[in-house]
Order: sequence, then structure tokens, then C-alpha cells
Amino acid sequence: MGPSLKGVNPFDIEAIHDTMNVKTHGNPAAKCGVDVALYDLMGRISRMPVYQLLGGRTRPEVVPSKAVGLASMPEMVEEARSLVGKVFPCSS
Repeated sequence: MGPSLKGVNPFDIEAIHDTMNVKTHGNPAAKCGVDVALYDLMGRISRMPVYQLLGGRTRPEVVPSKAVGLASMPEMVEEARSLVGKVFPCSS
């Protein structure tokens, strides 16, 4: 995918997504990685935090979440139950 995106304006997200959809059909994890890197690059170029690029702060804090790992149904249920009520701090 790299050669297809070389020299492309990182702010042209729609065109980049169109290119990625053609080059990496069915690989959302790879496209997500590129997307996150592009927003980081745009923030660095514009000297703005990414949240401002995405429309600005809408709440005073972000409450992070925790995903349950893929396992057997009983294992996932047990893991989910063990997480209820726990706090998952996020540093900025």
C-alpha cells in the first residue's frame, strides 16, 4: 500500500481511503493503521492536536473502555464479568 500512497497529500483523506479500499480490500486493520498515522501526521503538520482536527473537544474527559479477548464463550463471559466496575485509566 505504501507505494500507492507515496506523495499523496495526507489531508486528502477521501482519496486515500479510496486508494486503500482498492489496494487492501478486506483488511480493515491495515487501513486503520494508515488512517491513524495520517491523522497524527496532519496534526504534526498543522501543529494542532488531532481532536481539534476532528472538530474540537466535546467533553472534558474521555472514559476509556476495555475489550474482551476472543476465546470460548464461557471464558469471554467470565472475563467480561471480572471487568464490571473496574476503572481503566487513560493518560493524555
